[in-house]
Amino acid sequence: MKPKKVVLWGASNTATVVADIIRLQGEYELAGFLDDINPERRDEPFCRAVVLGGREQLELLKARDVSHIMMAFGNNRAR
Repeated sequence: MKPKKVVLWGASNTATVVADIIRLQGEYELAGFLDDINPERRDEPFCRAVVLGGREQLELLKARDVSHIMMAFGNNRAR
């Protein structure tokens, strides 16, 4: 069975931990990261994937066959 594509919302230390867990489980394929805090990071390589942009990318994820988004940031207020 082909893994489902997932994007992580967050691109910091917490996201690297979540990305490692996703890769170890093998159920999902990590398609990239979203980062609203630093828009200049768009297209930047991060944790063996890429920062796709911020929330403006949400509508475009379906076209990339992304079926899941997971929150991956440690800032409780932002969550």
